[in-house]
Amino acid sequence: MPKVSVIVPNYRHAPYLHWRIDTILSQTFQDFELLILDDASPDNSREIIEQYRGRERVRILYNEVNSGSVFRQWEKGVNATESDYVWIAESDDWADPRFLERLVPVLDAHPKVGVAYCQSWLTDRESKINGDAVGWTGDLDAERWKKDFIGDGRDEIRRYLLAKNTIPNASAVLMRRSVLAGTPIDTSFQLCGDWMHWIRMLLNADVAYVAENLNFWRFQSSNARTFPPGVLEWEEGERILLWACDQLRLTDAERDRVLFAHLRRCWQWLKDAISARAMPPPPTKNIIPISDNVSPAAVIWNRLRAAPDHELLEIYVEERTLNPALAALLPKLPNDEIQSRFTGLSNRDAFQQAIAFLRVTRDFAQRNSIAFGTPAQRILDFGCGWGRITQVLLPFFEHDAIHGVDVMPSALSLCRESGLRVDLQQVEPWPPSKFPDAHFEYIVAYSVFSHLSEDNSFAWIREFARILKPGGVVAITTRYRDFFLYLQQLRQQKDRPGFSRGAARSFMNTEAVLAAYDRGEFCFDGEGKGGPGLTQTYGEAAIPQAYAEKTYAGFFQTIEFAPPVYQQHLDQAVILLRK
Repeated sequence: MPKVSVIVPNYRHAPYLHWRIDTILSQTFQDFELLILDDASPDNSREIIEQYRGRERVRILYNEVNSGSVFRQWEKGVNATESDYVWIAESDDWADPRFLERLVPVLDAHPKVGVAYCQSWLTDRESKINGDAVGWTGDLDAERWKKDFIGDGRDEIRRYLLAKNTIPNASAVLMRRSVLAGTPIDTSFQLCGDWMHWIRMLLNADVAYVAENLNFWRFQSSNARTFPPGVLEWEEGERILLWACDQLRLTDAERDRVLFAHLRRCWQWLKDAISARAMPPPPTKNIIPISDNVSPAAVIWNRLRAAPDHELLEIYVEERTLNPALAALLPKLPNDEIQSRFTGLSNRDAFQQAIAFLRVTRDFAQRNSIAFGTPAQRILDFGCGWGRITQVLLPFFEHDAIHGVDVMPSALSLCRESGLRVDLQQVEPWPPSKFPDAHFEYIVAYSVFSHLSEDNSFAWIREFARILKPGGVVAITTRYRDFFLYLQQLRQQKDRPGFSRGAARSFMNTEAVLAAYDRGEFCFDGEGKGGPGLTQTYGEAAIPQAYAEKTYAGFFQTIEFAPPVYQQHLDQAVILLRK
């Protein structure tokens, strides 16, 4: 049985589902099961959820009729799982990859703790960070939520939870099932059922808090709010507080003070909403600036690092044009014509290809228990071109640990002119490079080995083995078998795309080259690409899996071959090597 049950209760949150689910599956702590629930969403949520069917550790349950309450979904998920700890990950929020890694040990080390939670970043519908939730609790105690603590549950209720819901987002909470089992979830609430639930649990358990921001709370996307702030908070909050005061055996005078303070708070929320003629959630008026020791740049890089691939693509392609802070941080882009000269793709297609290539690389690393992007790691983008892959590496590695090389000075000039502040060097067409032995943890090369001759390709593979650290990873791409059939089709077209005219002159004998490829032979033709003096070293190349496994085995202990993923513009096969 896994250690943690992760429950995602979804209703009408299709735009956020990929990000929500991907940041669960990419947790550094992997001993969990994931149960995805959908409450008869009218949007395309099911279409997105179905993409995860069959994935390891993932189960899916659908409601054919809407239950009318997210808390009924909580109850359904809890009853359908059995793990020691439970994380209810709301479908519109997302998590830092270390969320479980940080919170599970807290429950492990403190058996009396039933509720462990962390600090949350506050984000809007567009995933922009607007501070953190310290401001929501700061009026009760300005310092308490700035550092970790463990507290007595009943004391927590008396001092803080009778004033407001100081655990305002369920996605930030990890619960102990043994305590949860004796605490029925009240499904009669529309909005404040979580507040009631924390009080119920803490009557019988202690609370733990981690001050690190490991949760991203999207506070303007709730489907539960149908009234302006202050209305449901009063109606449901009065029920909660009356019940809690009775459980704590407060005097009538103490109870009245609690209720009056809550009424005054709800009235202020309602007045604020009316005056603004909007419905901002209560926390927004208390948002405080990000603390001085966290730079805005660090917040943005952390956000990009945590983003699932589809969201990362939108950030690099769309949001950079709308978000001034992001535009100032990311390198500029060459125009589409210049981008297309390198791989035939530009803008969205180019970044989608880069992100898909790095996803294959990261998944290989994960399968081999190799970290990706720790502070001490160095990575080489071999044949960096105008810098699209190098740009996507920026959130994951220290920038002075990212190295880009290319044989063309013009490519390096484009990188520098864009503001790409990494180590950039020109490299000769043949090794050796200037890098010392065992220098890199990662070497990536997209659309480089798909053009090198056999001798040139082997020389660089041998050089990579020299400059790569033991346990390091190489990811290179090569033409695939389908490429020969594509060229055959191109030659039958009257109007060929400009980028492919030279390639179409390669491998003219399709039947012969297919047979050679299937025999595991290195396939190279320099006629279409090389030009005068280069036809023996640069052209079109296809490295079969059998060739890679036989030829590279002397340098690398693990060799994998990943076919193209054309729908993501990953139009070349990826050869993955571990030293």
